[in-house]
Amino acid sequence: MCQSCWKIGRKRSIESVEKQNKTRILKYGDNIPGSFKKGQKSWNQGKHVGDGKDHRIHVPKGKTHGMYIDGRTSLRHKLLYMPEYKKWRKFIFERDKYTCQNCYAKSSKDNPIYLEAHHVKPVIILREHNINTIDRARTCKELWDTNNGITLCEKCHDPLKLHPIGRDNKGRLTRILQ
Repeated sequence: MCQSCWKIGRKRSIESVEKQNKTRILKYGDNIPGSFKKGQKSWNQGKHVGDGKDHRIHVPKGKTHGMYIDGRTSLRHKLLYMPEYKKWRKFIFERDKYTCQNCYAKSSKDNPIYLEAHHVKPVIILREHNINTIDRARTCKELWDTNNGITLCEKCHDPLKLHPIGRDNKGRLTRILQ
């Protein structure tokens, strides 16, 4: 157990709090470590290293990082950051006027709602078309088909992610399409 763990959960007396505050003020004055006053400059603002080199620490990223494991990022995760997906998602939202097509909820300042673009025919398309790389996903027309998308709020979309009960035998949403 560390030295300060015994203090956790214990109430300090008013005398001890006042004594600590008095000691802190005597030691640091108004300049308490880690705090800045409005308009105060940081200690290293305007200071430069004399040799002109960039002294920032280089942190390796991607394949050059020591903890990198090839193939760890799932295809689904990679798809979410593709420009094609972002374009498809934006089109679906604009077409549906940023309104949930199940409960017709719309976001406002008083009632913010998180909307999600949902593939009506599930993303099992990836398995059907044997898509296992980003390049194959880019060429799959069915994945980017705007007729295969619908806007749902998080509340309506979550049950469909977890339970395939809301789908017919072809994988389509039964509640929404009826």
